[in-house]
Amino acid sequence: MLTYSPGKLQSEDKVLLEAFSNLKISTENITTHAIPGKIEAEEFIYNYGWVREDCSDEGAGYDMGYTDDGDFLDFRVDATNGGRYKVLYRVASGNSAGGKIDLEMVPENGGISLLHTFSVPPTSGWQNWTTLSRESYLPKGQYTIRLLVNKREFNINWMEFELLEVTGTDEISLSDNLFRIYPNPAKSKLNIDFRENSQ
Repeated sequence: MLTYSPGKLQSEDKVLLEAFSNLKISTENITTHAIPGKIEAEEFIYNYGWVREDCSDEGAGYDMGYTDDGDFLDFRVDATNGGRYKVLYRVASGNSAGGKIDLEMVPENGGISLLHTFSVPPTSGWQNWTTLSRESYLPKGQYTIRLLVNKREFNINWMEFELLEVTGTDEISLSDNLFRIYPNPAKSKLNIDFRENSQ
């Protein structure tokens, strides 16, 4: 539900919007992207400042560009595993200085975390594409990731997440009696005895 008291919210033609109360907001069409997987830049759930344009890269379609410092794109993701990922970015920059991107995680409860920062080199044209990669740890679960323009100016076509190493663990049922941990509580030493599986 969304409520607005009039005063500052206006339409594109500069008309102030009338007040509304308890407006229902639909989340049915929000795309959640699976990780590992590939995300097209134009498949964001929120765009602050970027512009979609036709793309001449392999596969055509669209890319996102016309960036300024502080612009960002938000994507809803669902990471199957927590772990170390290689993140590939398909980028281009006709700017002689290139640009810089921050990849951030935006959890539901706030507290934005920086996953990594990397520089986009000049590629001698806004449609001269190159693929760059960086590594990051991503937790398991659903959350929002953000592409933030740290330094303008570049275009991005897509990003892809490849799982390198699982570092999270699934829950273990203690009723299986596969191991014993003692003493509990422990002060300076903890023992774990594993038992052979009887199956």
